[in-house]
Amino acid sequence: MLYFALVLLLLAAIFGFVLGLKYLFSTSFTPYHAQVVGKPWEQLEPRVQAIIVGMLRVIGGSFLGFAATVAWLAYALLAGARWAPWALGTIALITLLPALMVALSLRKIEPQANTPVIPSVVAIGLILLGAGFGLLAN
Repeated sequence: MLYFALVLLLLAAIFGFVLGLKYLFSTSFTPYHAQVVGKPWEQLEPRVQAIIVGMLRVIGGSFLGFAATVAWLAYALLAGARWAPWALGTIALITLLPALMVALSLRKIEPQANTPVIPSVVAIGLILLGAGFGLLAN
């Protein structure tokens, strides 16, 4: 059961790492952002573009930090730390629930926007399932 938990957690860490790199190195917003804004990137003022790219980089760094945290806590779980599943669940909810809330709120503004609701739910599920199996393994 422990190894199944670790696989789920490492999948979530890889997902966070890839997403973090995507946002960290973004030079413009995503297609769903354009849908919500109602105009393409090129029509935004350069100062607004600079602010958005800055926020995307902060988000990217946050996802990289989340991925590293999950990886380290997976290692702690492997080493037998009984507190690791609780830390994983707490950190996942604190980090990913706001991302889910933003995705849902943007979809309220533009229902056709393909905001990352499903990926957010999947990431939360991976972490909580991994943490749950980690609890059962200890």
